[in-house]
Amino acid sequence: MTIWHVQSWEDGLTLQELWRNRLPQASQGYVAKLLKSGKIQCNGQRAGAAALKHGDCICLPTSTRLQELCDTAPLHRSPILWEDRDFVVLLKPCALAVHPRLAGDRDNLLEHARQHYALLKAPYKIAPVHRLDLETSGPVLLGKGRAALGDLGKLFQRDALIKGYVALVRGPLEQEEGQISLPLLHKGAMRPARTDYRLLARGSQDIILLQLRLHTGRYHQIRRHLNQVGLPILGDKRYGNQKPACPHRLMLHCHRLCFPSPGEPSQQIDIRAPLPKDFRTLARQYGIAPDDLELSSGQSGAP
Repeated sequence: MTIWHVQSWEDGLTLQELWRNRLPQASQGYVAKLLKSGKIQCNGQRAGAAALKHGDCICLPTSTRLQELCDTAPLHRSPILWEDRDFVVLLKPCALAVHPRLAGDRDNLLEHARQHYALLKAPYKIAPVHRLDLETSGPVLLGKGRAALGDLGKLFQRDALIKGYVALVRGPLEQEEGQISLPLLHKGAMRPARTDYRLLARGSQDIILLQLRLHTGRYHQIRRHLNQVGLPILGDKRYGNQKPACPHRLMLHCHRLCFPSPGEPSQQIDIRAPLPKDFRTLARQYGIAPDDLELSSGQSGAP
């Protein structure tokens, strides 16, 4: 059985509109037939034509065809965390690139997003406002159209967009909170770079859970900064960790994006992305308590 929870930006949609947004490749005939069958439930009752509300629980029937639709949806690996008329935020998994890495590469976040909005016949071009490394998981902000992309890009220029990260690192840490302000080579020149950090938890074998915030966007900034101060990230095969404890991924996750709404600058959009399962599992193996891994509440301060 597939279960959908209606998100805040989906409030007021009908079930058919919700279906089209989530599985745009499904034929309208199939959707209408499934709705008419009465096999879809909303909050334990037969779903009707009424507008949905934030928090409603939609239960879809067990069906091979339905499962295939879910598994082949353009965004099945990168679910939507937030969406409005100007932008969408997608949850990028580890090992999925934001942009094509080679000519003809169609397995990347941008291509998946373009396929999704092409099925919706969207009248705008969609593009990422920022990047995440291939091995880093977390939310990626994409603008809808040139005007939105321009407005969102200005947030980065004036450091108005907060990007919060969490990393599992190895090494001694004397100060539980501080900043790393070491210049980094960027585009052929040494440029200023700042990364703020805060201790979240200590585990066994010198493993530490850190919360981090970027104030500049240099190439591999967090990875390079942490390695420079003797705190290499677990699983980082490039910077300073020759025997990664988790070789299948880098233990770096972007867990928060916070920025002023392009339409209403007084309104702050605060998006949280929970830690992936493999991140949680490894952290617990090193004695990090489950409560320290719950970052969606109580962690909204600096960095």
